[in-house]
Amino acid sequence: MGSIAVGEDAAWVTSPSDGTLWRIGTGRRPTVGAIDLARGVSDVAAGQGAVWVANPLTGTVTRIGAESAAVERTVDLEGIPRSLTLDRDRVWVALVADPTPSPSESAGLHAFPATACERVLAGKGESDLLIVSDLALQGGTRIRATQMVQAIAFVLRQRGFRAGRFRVAYQSCDDSVARTGLFDEPKCAANARAYAANLDVVGVIGTYNSPCAAAALPELNRAPGGPLAMVSPLNSFVGLTRSGPGVDPSLPAALYPTGRRNYLRVYPTDDLQGAALALFARERGRRRVYVLGDGDPGYGELLAAGFETAARRLGLTVVGRSSWDPQAGGYAEVAARIARSRAEAVFLGGLLDTNAARVIQDLRIRLGASVDLLGPDGLTPLQLLVERARRAALGMYVSVAGVVTDRLSPAGVRFARQFGKVQAGVEVQPSAVYAAQATEVLLNAIARSDGTRGSVLEELFATEVRNGLLGSFAFDANGDTTESPVTIMRVARRGGSNRIGSVEGGVVARVLRPSPSLVKAGS
Repeated sequence: MGSIAVGEDAAWVTSPSDGTLWRIGTGRRPTVGAIDLARGVSDVAAGQGAVWVANPLTGTVTRIGAESAAVERTVDLEGIPRSLTLDRDRVWVALVADPTPSPSESAGLHAFPATACERVLAGKGESDLLIVSDLALQGGTRIRATQMVQAIAFVLRQRGFRAGRFRVAYQSCDDSVARTGLFDEPKCAANARAYAANLDVVGVIGTYNSPCAAAALPELNRAPGGPLAMVSPLNSFVGLTRSGPGVDPSLPAALYPTGRRNYLRVYPTDDLQGAALALFARERGRRRVYVLGDGDPGYGELLAAGFETAARRLGLTVVGRSSWDPQAGGYAEVAARIARSRAEAVFLGGLLDTNAARVIQDLRIRLGASVDLLGPDGLTPLQLLVERARRAALGMYVSVAGVVTDRLSPAGVRFARQFGKVQAGVEVQPSAVYAAQATEVLLNAIARSDGTRGSVLEELFATEVRNGLLGSFAFDANGDTTESPVTIMRVARRGGSNRIGSVEGGVVARVLRPSPSLVKAGS
């Protein structure tokens, strides 16, 4: 639920996830009605014969007739409406303005203000084009995202801030908010509107978080003069590029209102982790598998669906499928049910934050060490997994999308070594290498283009990388990379970092490259 208001003989409730405004009428027999608006609706106020609804994602406030239940007017506020209230015949809106390019130029371009972005980095003289990154630079992801920004800048400096005949400037922008330290979907959308409106911008590197990309993509897709390209180093949500088991049926079409794709990623999709673990189970001779999820359709159940789909297509026998309750105090009954199924491996689709560690403990107690426990990267950092599940976590297998630093391609290893020299003893994370590869892909496309957004986008989809930082790959028509490695880690010991995504305490058991056909709908 988003927000609730009472007035005009009804209660009005917004549902941000699906864009519905619900009307619950008063009386002896209350009536319920639904009004379809746009995803992201939040605050609501009712009075004077109308209902007003704020939508931070679209930057609008909409008036709905209380009696007609019809949209009467939508006002574009050019900002993020956070809340609203009525005062007789007036509507008051708390508004955060969209970031807008400065009227003065920096490096010959219209840059974004310091309230949203860092200063412009550029070579000598005036630049021809601007690229931006959009990452969550506050809170728990700050250290990792900051290193990604530094990797992007490192690549640009290596190339003298040039892409072919074009002089390219760079600006790093933040899509998180200080209040929570997390990415903020309305801010993601507002940033995207600003990038789209600034004709100097020809490409976006980002985002860090998949929901942020989902909020930004429709705005970039509707950019003046044609869609503005986004190349993501880390997004993994399947629905950004294609349908699949567990994905909202409206996706990905809803993200591309013009019908033209403008998004590419160098990172594997989540469901390929499930496919890789199914392949790994088959390699280990585990023919009978049980599938567990945590009930979360956005991650745990989506990965569980990917594992189950791949397992069946690989000829494995799925002996059971169920979900655990993250609020439960124990899972002895779940473990007993799995024991009765005579499963040889169990996939756990979930997070440490949804009580996966307790599930692992109870499974080990009942099943022993002979049954393989398999889980996705939601169980990282591995050190935290071991802290919570204790010895029960040792010996289980956890997948990580992409490759760890020591399994990079030769070019990737060289980059990590060179970049590491300017990191003052800080370990180079794989995310930095993925950010660098996304930057290389964008700059090479700009170099082959005529400098317009449409031409850059066309060249991005024509990309063929040979011996790059992440190996050799291209992009399919959906924007997914054709090189999708998944690393399988065996949890080996206690100790290491609790940094987000850390796999310290694990050893590489296998690097697999599952075919998307194992999980694609209708394959």
